[in-house]
Amino acid sequence: MGENMQIKLNRDSVCMADDLHVHARVIEIASVLDTYAAVMDIAKSYLPTIAGHGHTWDCLLDGENIAQISGNCAKITPLAAASARSESCHLYFKYHSAAW
Repeated sequence: MGENMQIKLNRDSVCMADDLHVHARVIEIASVLDTYAAVMDIAKSYLPTIAGHGHTWDCLLDGENIAQISGNCAKITPLAAASARSESCHLYFKYHSAAW
């Protein structure tokens, strides 16, 4: 049986009203072999749905930008080799609004 990982989550706010909420969470998942699949699963349940299109999220794993997530989790683009290096890691999602 695999070991569990503790993941600390946090993200940027997407608007002024979103600033009122605390975004920090801690989750526990079974250890994974495919980091990008795990990141996308986490993002789908954690990131807010945003009206419109063209926005992206950078995903930082322990401070390293490992992927860009397009739109409302429509696509993930790997940017670096990624694997959690311990049984505890930090995922931070940095928001980029659509450029008009």
